[in-house]
Amino acid sequence: MRYPKSEGGGRIGIPGIQGIGTWLWPIILFVVTLFTRIPFTSRFLYDQDAVQFALALEKYDVYLHQPHPPGYFAYVMLGKLINLFFQNANSSFLLLSLIGSGLTVVAVYYLGFIIFDRETGLWAAAFALTSPLLWYYGELALTYAVAAFFNTWIAILCWRLLQKESRSLYLSAVILGITGGIRQDVLIFLFPLWLFCVLRFEWKQVLAFGASLGITIAAWVIPMLVMTGGLERYSAAVRELWHFHNRTFAIWNAGIGSRTHFLLALLGNVSYGVGLGMLFLFFALYVLIRTGEWRRVAKPKILFFVLWLLPAFLFNIFVFMNPDQAGYGVFFLPALFVLVVPSIKYGLAAISKVLSRPKLPGIGMYRTMALVVIVVNGVFFLLSDSVVSAKGIRKHDDHLSVILRGIERNFRPEESIIIDDKSYQLYNYRHVQYYLRRYRVYLTALAGNTENPWHIFFGQNGQTFISKGFDLSPDVRYVVYLANPLDHRYAETLKAKGLHRLAVGETTALFYEDRR
Repeated sequence: MRYPKSEGGGRIGIPGIQGIGTWLWPIILFVVTLFTRIPFTSRFLYDQDAVQFALALEKYDVYLHQPHPPGYFAYVMLGKLINLFFQNANSSFLLLSLIGSGLTVVAVYYLGFIIFDRETGLWAAAFALTSPLLWYYGELALTYAVAAFFNTWIAILCWRLLQKESRSLYLSAVILGITGGIRQDVLIFLFPLWLFCVLRFEWKQVLAFGASLGITIAAWVIPMLVMTGGLERYSAAVRELWHFHNRTFAIWNAGIGSRTHFLLALLGNVSYGVGLGMLFLFFALYVLIRTGEWRRVAKPKILFFVLWLLPAFLFNIFVFMNPDQAGYGVFFLPALFVLVVPSIKYGLAAISKVLSRPKLPGIGMYRTMALVVIVVNGVFFLLSDSVVSAKGIRKHDDHLSVILRGIERNFRPEESIIIDDKSYQLYNYRHVQYYLRRYRVYLTALAGNTENPWHIFFGQNGQTFISKGFDLSPDVRYVVYLANPLDHRYAETLKAKGLHRLAVGETTALFYEDRR
């Protein structure tokens, strides 16, 4: 079978490796990814967002943050479909992450293959396979691994469109629309690249697949609004989240001086995902700009990567990004994985010119460098003490288990209320609401803000309510405060308020008020 060539030298169509077979490499990459992820999956719904996705399986309502705005409708419905068989929310969403992680590795392989060559695709897939950040999110019941796959798939389709392959027009519109249902922000980030690619075709075609995009988006927006109780209720949820939380990160509220922190946070998260490969990427970029050789790089490739990455970068830096949430860096990883090996080759060639050593950029050298990146990344995820690692996931599971067990063993639900006054993502009122359903639990963190007081979220029996306060009736004896085991400053604050400290683990404690 003959394939038309892409500009980068790869073949358009399903990639294959000579002597191995068309389908074998993608299958191998997918299976290996699954086997490297399965042993390290989280036993609990990992953070507040994960629990809210799980609660959305029982009652979808964006206003009650089941899930949180902007809604993630397609992602939740995929989880709901899988949950028909698993009857376990964490397992259902974990399966989505496992599959999304494996498909991302395969898609990165294909992207590197069609833009550059076969070997580059395989190296890029290996970087994706061992990326500490992508590996981490492949172990959790969150959207990032699934979104990474759709992000890469759209990039593949857009590259095909740049090659004037009209067969990808309608498919790209439908997949982009579905992507918005997985994560709405990814739709915003990818739309400029997609629009640039489709405007190269005749206007009648542009209108047709523009309509396809609109219909696909409407297919999840309409039921999302209906299940939330209408447009007004949905809009109120989005406005409230923005006003009371997200807007504090925007440049027009936080100030331009805060952007250094945001930039460093984003670069740190992305660097954690790419690992040592970032050194080669930065060095190659520096040499290209310093020497002016960037002008010799094919313009379609420059436009492709700039339009792919720049909108997300600008949005994260100037509009919204939570610096403490590493997941925002995942969007950038597929493109950078593809660029690492070309950067290693180019960097070695530049060094060889300076040192007058023509053998430096040989095959053995750049392959050795790439292999070092892969090994170091994999070892770091498996053995480091970072929160974003295999050990970090295990420690979180252990801490959360101790907290939940401590509450259940020491405080009777009929005479206790649980207060979350800090809204820790990893140890949250939602965890208690989901796993200890008889307890009354309140999120008061944002309600205590004197400048922008928000209503209190109240949960019991798996249900969420809006409340103006919390129950302090005579039958309430214990008021228990949730605390992050790693936040020693907050623990000291609670002790200073006169709360009792109950050790429930070697490093974990519960703080409570005994009203009698």
